[in-house]
Formats: sequence, C-alpha cells, structure tokens
Amino acid sequence: MVGDREDVSDGAPGPCLCEPADSRFKGCLEELEAVFDRQQSLDIPIQEAIEVAEAIGQAGDVRFDLKHRDKNWITIGAGEFLMGAQKKDANASNYDPEAFDEESPVHQVHLDEFQIARYPVTVAEFAEFVEDGGYQTEKNWQSGGFGDFQQPNNWDEQQSFPNRPVVEVSWFEAAAYAYWCGCRLPTEAEWERAARGDQARKYAWGNDEPSERLMNYNGNVGRATPVGVYPCGATPEGI
Repeated sequence: MVGDREDVSDGAPGPCLCEPADSRFKGCLEELEAVFDRQQSLDIPIQEAIEVAEAIGQAGDVRFDLKHRDKNWITIGAGEFLMGAQKKDANASNYDPEAFDEESPVHQVHLDEFQIARYPVTVAEFAEFVEDGGYQTEKNWQSGGFGDFQQPNNWDEQQSFPNRPVVEVSWFEAAAYAYWCGCRLPTEAEWERAARGDQARKYAWGNDEPSERLMNYNGNVGRATPVGVYPCGATPEGI
C-alpha cells in the first residue's frame, strides 16, 4: 500500500502480544528477531529462520503493534526512473530476455515522493479490517465489490499464521482494506519504482539470480512464509 496516510489507529489494538511476567521474555523475542536482520540472518539456516519467524508470529510479532507500525513505511523520493523491460538489446537498460512485449518500450517516468509499505499486508493486519466490520461497511468499497465477498478464502486456516502475508483476496478486497486504513494501492509505476529502484535493478535486491536466501520461489518452501524472513532479498531501502 502507498501514500497519503492518515492517523487511522482509532484505538485499534493491533496484533495481541500476550507477554509473560518473566522479564526475559521481551529480550528473548528481540534476539529471535535477528532472523529479520540482513546481517544477523546470514548465519541462520533459512529453514530455521522460517521456523523462528513462525514462532514469533504466534507469540505476537511486535513489528506490527501500534508502537512500531510507522517503521513499516518507506519513503521513496521524487525523481525519474526507467520503467519497463526489453529483450532486444542486452547492452541497453532494463534488459530481460524473458520480458513480455507489453513491458516495452522502456521509458522514463517521473514520480512525486510517496511512501510504500515495507511488507505485504499480514494476516493479523487484515484481521483488524475483518473484525472492524470492513466487509459490511459500504464506504470502504469505493472501488466496487461491496457485498460480493465475506472474507478471504481459507480465512480460518490463514489466521493460524498471523505474520504471513494475507492471500486469496481479490483486488476489490485489497482496495477496500487500503481505503479502510487511510491508504491506497500503488500505481503500476510506483510499484515498479519501489521494486526496481532508480538504477534499473532486475530484481528487488539487485541483479543476482534468485536463491533460497533471497526469496520464496520455485517450491523451495511450498507455502507462504512470514513477511520479512528474506531480509537479503529486500531492496536497498528495506522493502
């Protein structure tokens, strides 16, 4: 999500952190959060990191409580970048041999400053929309779709994994959620600028080919994973 954020907390509690009385609990959680740090995570096997991140989600992922949410927004400065991809000239900008024809021609685009969410929307965050009656409040559905949906598909199962990205939602549900929390969905240009940067990266992290350290892909995991568990695959800005 991007842009024009308002103070939309409205007293919403955010994901619940049931903190034991033992004072060591918070310190333990902070140590475990090394799995979300680019440098500290390098020594942790990725499957172990995923398991730790899942456990953090069950305990209450403090990255998404009200006190920390402002850290989950990244500012992209105003400027120009080359948008699109082409497969005809390996020596020219934005070359990708697998580019689709509709991604051409590569062209320069100017964008004003905007903010974009560091992570995909989590199950826990989307649950606040559901619990607040977001599906039943018509004003949230400015882009259409009101009354066509009741909740994400497989919602009961998804709620068992609160810090995974919410999945199986339509574009209309995504737009309604964004409106509800005072944001909007990114334009195609904003999304590409956030992902590609102003240096024409092929991937979010650069030009290195994907690996299990960089992203969940090609069935190397086979399921959704907690957001932020691939910090080496983030953009230089941390998205």
